[in-house]
Amino acid sequence: MNATDDGIKLTMEQCERLIRSFLYRHRGMPAGTEIEDCLQEARIRLWKVLEGGRDIEFLAAYIRKIVDSIVIDQLQKAIREREFLSSPDSRALAESPARCAREADRRRGLIKEVQTALDSLMASRRTVLEMSMAGQSLREIAAERKWSRKKTYTLYERGIRDLRRVFKDKGGRS
Repeated sequence: MNATDDGIKLTMEQCERLIRSFLYRHRGMPAGTEIEDCLQEARIRLWKVLEGGRDIEFLAAYIRKIVDSIVIDQLQKAIREREFLSSPDSRALAESPARCAREADRRRGLIKEVQTALDSLMASRRTVLEMSMAGQSLREIAAERKWSRKKTYTLYERGIRDLRRVFKDKGGRS
């Protein structure tokens, strides 16, 4: 079947019953999946193929392939949602909005403490530590700053030592 034979609109109308039939009969459809959403997705995929002028020799088999693909996508989506909802972070958020707010406040406080401690360091040590916390390796930092690796490592070690001292003096974490 070609997009120019009967026209895309006529082809889409003819295929609608077949798409619905495949969707309703599909055994792998996850619970809570809206058939209408899947039908719309199938229409879009079929329309794109027909609009592109692709010749579909076995239309029913092709539609079945589209429906199978949509069902697989729905299953993957359901699995991702289930994994997210069963994660400890998700459960904690759902169980207690107040707990979540307290945790966010605690984290902001820790970040502020660390930033204050970093600000008290010598500029070169602070730079190395900030770049390291941003995910850069000591080798990358050395190359970017045009320092030797030994100097970068020494600044890092001394910066960590100074941070520990600051936190120890404040009675915080070390």
